[in-house]
Amino acid sequence: MTLTEGDAVNLRWRLNGNVIDIWSGSSDITIPYVTKDDIGIYECYLNDRRDESKHAIVRLIVRGCSASHYGTDCQNFCPTCYNGGVCDDVSGLCVCPPGFKGEDCSEGCGNNHWGRTCVNLCSSRNPGCPDQMGCVPDPLGCSCMAGYKDLDCKGTCGTGYYGSTCSEQCHCAPGVTCDPSRGCPDGPCEAGYSGTNCQGKAALTKYQHQCYVV
Repeated sequence: MTLTEGDAVNLRWRLNGNVIDIWSGSSDITIPYVTKDDIGIYECYLNDRRDESKHAIVRLIVRGCSASHYGTDCQNFCPTCYNGGVCDDVSGLCVCPPGFKGEDCSEGCGNNHWGRTCVNLCSSRNPGCPDQMGCVPDPLGCSCMAGYKDLDCKGTCGTGYYGSTCSEQCHCAPGVTCDPSRGCPDGPCEAGYSGTNCQGKAALTKYQHQCYVV
């Protein structure tokens, strides 16, 4: 956490409303071995000033399997989820961030739409919904609408980036404008990339697979 006023020695922590005494006075906390017991809402605030509602809040999501596996025994390999999508650790389905849809999250909804099938209108008064978060099922949780970033979701994507929190890099062909909410939905793609939205690495040709011994 970043302390903007007061003294760090007065910092206090809670998890799901319960005080964590051993973290008192610390602004930087590390949980070395995260388990599902650590899931929840963490609060950091100055002692005796919690009621001012100026403290920091973080929600921790913990998967039951590593990022690349799912299932009861975590023995199944996750599919590739594009555009910031995350594989559900139980079902193996891709959970798409706000603004994307499809089995692999490869389809962009376009500015001002979101939801699993892109039928939800973000806003008729505030198109694109800057300063708003969209919350989808865990293990992805809440994030900015496609095309926006920063803690308040008011920042716009810089050149060459798109998606929820602007975390995805565009791979459009030179001269093609990157759409901050969808990327490169109409192509063409830069060399080495292909597929819907140019998010996939292009397959190598048979000549590129060959090895030569001199």
